[in-house]
Amino acid sequence: MSLSENEQLVTKFGGPFINCIGMVDKYLRQVLLPRGSGKRWEGVTKAAVLLRLLDSHTMAMDGSQSPTSLLTGTPADLLPPPVISTRGCPFGGIVRVPVQDAKDLPQLIECFNRYGVRKEMNEGYVSYLLDPGNPQFQGWDSFVFVTKDGELRQIWGYQNKEADQGPEDRKPTIERALEALGNEGLLDGLEIHTVWLQGDAPTSFATPTAAAKQAARQDKTKRITSRARRCTILLSRL
Repeated sequence: MSLSENEQLVTKFGGPFINCIGMVDKYLRQVLLPRGSGKRWEGVTKAAVLLRLLDSHTMAMDGSQSPTSLLTGTPADLLPPPVISTRGCPFGGIVRVPVQDAKDLPQLIECFNRYGVRKEMNEGYVSYLLDPGNPQFQGWDSFVFVTKDGELRQIWGYQNKEADQGPEDRKPTIERALEALGNEGLLDGLEIHTVWLQGDAPTSFATPTAAAKQAARQDKTKRITSRARRCTILLSRL
């Protein structure tokens, strides 16, 4: 019997939760893709974020203590506060946006508001994982959207890089994308957070010099002024 056929699990945790468990394995299998494809580390980070969303959902559904609620420091800063709260946060599922429907963040917000919000989950906080289908999507690789009482309130965009060159060495595309959104009224009243998730490339530690340089790099947070209520770029080396 598959998980989706288990009525007891579906009743307790909901269809979106059951349907998305298998996506963790799918994302992790991206590490088998050729090096340089740009998808290897992206799959790992998506799987990690999705696991946290699912974990928080189980706590919201049955009241059990969640490892996600025990996160502190930088790991906690990488996720929306409702997700790491002791109450947990219901998960609305993965929203996949067709390539032609969204090429930037404002278009993605419009698509989400039009058909991404689950009408039956319109009380309190609900998290969603968004996977833009456009390979040329500006600035981010994936998102966590958080609604409150059915309305979008928080956007967490994730930029994933597998390299030994940090964002301090070059102007990140996420920063340019946020600056370009300064006059978009669609962003008014939203909290926008951008997280740079950098993993070590397979050759990062090929020499002692490279290893020392990587270890010396510091995480940092940078704020950008815009019309959104709060715009944050969190640059994190994992």
